[in-house]
Amino acid sequence: MSVASELNDLLTMLSRTSLQQRVLRALVVLATVGFLFLVPAAGDTLGPLVVVVVLLLGLLAAALPDSGTPLGLVLLLVLLWVLRTPGHLDGWLLLAALDLLALHVAATLASYAPPSVLLDRQVLWLWAVRTAVMVTATVLTLVAAELLAGLRLHGGAGVFVAAMLVVLGWLGFVTGRVVRGAPPL
Repeated sequence: MSVASELNDLLTMLSRTSLQQRVLRALVVLATVGFLFLVPAAGDTLGPLVVVVVLLLGLLAAALPDSGTPLGLVLLLVLLWVLRTPGHLDGWLLLAALDLLALHVAATLASYAPPSVLLDRQVLWLWAVRTAVMVTATVLTLVAAELLAGLRLHGGAGVFVAAMLVVLGWLGFVTGRVVRGAPPL
């Protein structure tokens, strides 16, 4: 199959997407652009080549949410954050985490069904609840990390232990639901 016919198939598929799918795919692009504004706001600059690569990957992730592209985009954005920001626990970190969550949820929902299908209200409600739980966990983890950082423990061991306890608690909760035959959440 030629590149031209593959591109034509992609454009045809995108032209047949529902409004809901277009909104979800636009959220992937908006979250990508938002992240590009967060890095300089947190204290560093991005070169034009990095911005172009990230934007192109964001557009590709929006066009192909059911591929591995959104995962690659999220990993690249996390890498950019780790390498380009000072590493403080602050509001910028919280905004970056919430931005990545929005990108992830939008890409996941966009890949849930064929592009022309509207997602059921129950699926949207389920993901709204999951997202609310993750937002709450993210905020609580940042608050706990800030409190533990104030204790000045050596090497950040307290922060690591607290984060692992949150992860283990969540894993135990989800595992318990799955064992009882309930959906994970």
